[in-house]
Amino acid sequence: PKKASAPAAAGRRSTIGNPFSMPRRAAAGKPPTYSFVEVPDAAKRPPLGDSMVEVPATRQRWLGMKDELKGLCDEAVRRRALKLLSRGARPRTALASAGAPLYEAYIADRLDLDDPLDGLVVR
Repeated sequence: PKKASAPAAAGRRSTIGNPFSMPRRAAAGKPPTYSFVEVPDAAKRPPLGDSMVEVPATRQRWLGMKDELKGLCDEAVRRRALKLLSRGARPRTALASAGAPLYEAYIADRLDLDDPLDGLVVR
C-alpha cells in the first residue's frame, strides 16, 4: 500500500501539486451592503469617475467577495437584457442573448483553484 503524504496523514488537504485535490472551502461571505440595481454605470470622463480601485492581496480577500462577485455577474446579465429590450429585441431573444448568470459554485471554484489569482476590483 502507498503511504499517505504528511498533510494527508495529518488530516489536512494539500492543493499544491495535486491535480486531484479537493478545493478549499470558502469562508461564508456576507451579502453586499448595497443594491446592485442602484449602482450607476462607471463614468467615462474622467476614467472611472469617483470609483475606488482595490488590488486584493490574498485569496481569502477574494473569497470574502464571492457573494458580491455573484451579485455583480447577475446584475450585468440583467442590464444587458434591459439594453437589448430597449433596442427593440423581443423579450425571449433579449434574455437568450444576454447570457446566463454565472453559478456561485463556478465563481467559488475559480477563486479557489486559479493560480495565480490576480485582478482588480473597481467600486
